[in-house]
Amino acid sequence: MLEAGNKGIDSADSSLVSGMDSLSLLTTSRDPLVHPLTLSWATSAATAQLSGMATALLADDRSLWPETVRALLTHSARWTPPMETALLATGQKAERLLMLRRFGYGVPSLDRALRSASNSLALVAQQEIQPFHRTKGGTKLHQAHFFSLPWPRDTLLDLGEHEVRLRVSLSYFIEPNPSADAPLSPARYRSAGLRFDLRRRNEPQDRFEARVNALASLEEDEGDLPGVFADQGRLLGERSISAGSLHVDEWRCNAADLADRNAIAIFPVGGWWKMSKDRSRNNGSMRYALVVTIDAGDVEQDLWVEAAVAAGIEIEQDVSIS
Repeated sequence: MLEAGNKGIDSADSSLVSGMDSLSLLTTSRDPLVHPLTLSWATSAATAQLSGMATALLADDRSLWPETVRALLTHSARWTPPMETALLATGQKAERLLMLRRFGYGVPSLDRALRSASNSLALVAQQEIQPFHRTKGGTKLHQAHFFSLPWPRDTLLDLGEHEVRLRVSLSYFIEPNPSADAPLSPARYRSAGLRFDLRRRNEPQDRFEARVNALASLEEDEGDLPGVFADQGRLLGERSISAGSLHVDEWRCNAADLADRNAIAIFPVGGWWKMSKDRSRNNGSMRYALVVTIDAGDVEQDLWVEAAVAAGIEIEQDVSIS
């Protein structure tokens, strides 16, 4: 959601609404020599603002993929208090998904997308995965990626029952199926789909990997795998990522409950590449970006430093010499 100016309502006929100069946003004109400035509103204004934020991200780090820019901008979004009140007023995930059609994942922040504060740890990965592999026996699911997250475990345990927010965003692009009836089914429309799953509390790593790898043996023609990787702690639930190529979910829990959930898996589900007779599609690869953050709110503990040490990152520190 981005500020896009507002519409004015005709006092004589409330059904008539239109853009008004006093409620629109000022921007540069397409003909700056004649009219340097012009007005913009609605999706034109919102799109321009988001494009500017995307440009700032790329200017800061030219190594970012388009998939990553999209993930960072969406990941940086936060719901306003009225949005969050409406979202949390119901415990039904299906109703929350309907609300996302109204206000999405909230208002993005360029500052959050660019930087991680000491009490808000951000982890970003850019990877390439081969979803399927064609053999003599047919085309099967091929790769799953497992990430060991440099969790600030000791700090999370020290925070105890303090509420933290874990947000995960997965972004990738698909090759759409040119078939006329393909849009009727996500699994037939997309080239391949990706999903993420977080290790459960007290779940050993080998059991976590076995659980995710077992998905390859399931019949998943529709690619939704309902209930297979359900996690009661998810704010939006597994149904929120059953379609599309940008998946976001959030966990809100006690910090201690998150301490040993320090692994995440990215794995494929069905798509038309799997059903194609084209070997290059069967064995095709796709890129994705993964963004994970832990936000501890207004606390003094430094999540970033402990995670950086765990990841082997050198930390610069000013030292006073007398």
